[in-house]
Amino acid sequence: MNSVKSMMESREEEINLYMDLLKYIHDSTQHGLPALQNRNGVEYQLENTHLHILTASIYMLLYNYIEAVVTQSLNTLICYIQNERMPITQFSEPIQKEWLIGGLNLNDAKASVETRLGNGLKMLKHFGDTQKIDIKISKGGGGGNFNDDEIFKLAKKLQVNMCIDDETHRQLRQAGNITYESTRKFQDTCMKEITRERNKLAHGEITFQECGRNRTISDLMAIKATTFRYMHLFTDAFTEYLMQKKYLKPTV
Repeated sequence: MNSVKSMMESREEEINLYMDLLKYIHDSTQHGLPALQNRNGVEYQLENTHLHILTASIYMLLYNYIEAVVTQSLNTLICYIQNERMPITQFSEPIQKEWLIGGLNLNDAKASVETRLGNGLKMLKHFGDTQKIDIKISKGGGGGNFNDDEIFKLAKKLQVNMCIDDETHRQLRQAGNITYESTRKFQDTCMKEITRERNKLAHGEITFQECGRNRTISDLMAIKATTFRYMHLFTDAFTEYLMQKKYLKPTV
């Protein structure tokens, strides 16, 4: 997971730099929006439209960070599985399920019965192989829609022991301006907001000017910090899962 954590640091630095710029512009609005000036002294006056577009872009950056972390973590798991050089029977039940789902195209509604049977026969031929296992880890409902709930479901599916402390639960809801309830019933969070706003932008449902208009720079800073905190909990749990080889069948 070293490469994943290195990538996280790089993405977080990128987002922090962007947020610093955004905060500077927001703070400057108290005295009027700042103007950009080139070496020739020519000024370009920033307008509220520019500020709204820049503010909306933070949702794109944060979602890009979330999905990159999850995707690269799953790719790392695949590398660990393939490097074991063991038959599929030696892996945990969740990994065996992923092998079957991917091999039989069970997530592809367009795949014909003949295609699935043909793939099944190929899998049987290599059932006891100790060569690299051809496996894909399904993202489930998270692909393109990753939020705190979908990430937790993914971890649970693979039997990754991801523990979310009360403070993180509180921050997820507080950063989303949502009252924290100790019952932890399904409700909105700032990470769901990131996914929702990103998807609205990606699908053309709203403009960049409309996105995030009701958010202050303090709100956005809190959303960013909470997202970073949650994703580090995910990668810490995933690292422990890999180090303890929880992807293998438990020994009796």
